[in-house]
Amino acid sequence: MSINSRNKGKAGELEVRDLFRAALAGRMPDVTVIRRNHQQAEIGGADLVGVPVFSVEVKRVRKVEWGAVCKWWEQCFEQAYKEDKLPCLVFRQDFGKWQVMVEARPTAFSEHPAAPMIMTWDNFKWYLQLTKVYYTDL
Repeated sequence: MSINSRNKGKAGELEVRDLFRAALAGRMPDVTVIRRNHQQAEIGGADLVGVPVFSVEVKRVRKVEWGAVCKWWEQCFEQAYKEDKLPCLVFRQDFGKWQVMVEARPTAFSEHPAAPMIMTWDNFKWYLQLTKVYYTDL
């Protein structure tokens, strides 16, 4: 991985961290617990820690391709399973808008099969508001 791609990844993670902090301000006692996982390269784990309910993976790329999104989702899903959280993939193409991929379930944490759905960050903020009754961590 080149220095430029590492810097781009770090910048993307910081941007998404700030988006989560803004979206959850007033709904968490301290949003500063949401931060980058500095040990992800050594020990693995989600890109952001401290986000209630979700295991967050962040991708910022030159061009989004569906095959890559599928691989990112698999990585995100596996990590979320290890953490006993819901997968949340946040990605964007350069100069594009942030997109969020989460599981769509009839009810949160139900046993029914879930399918991934993709929405813009603005819609995801509404999703967080609408689902808060199911998430006791929020």
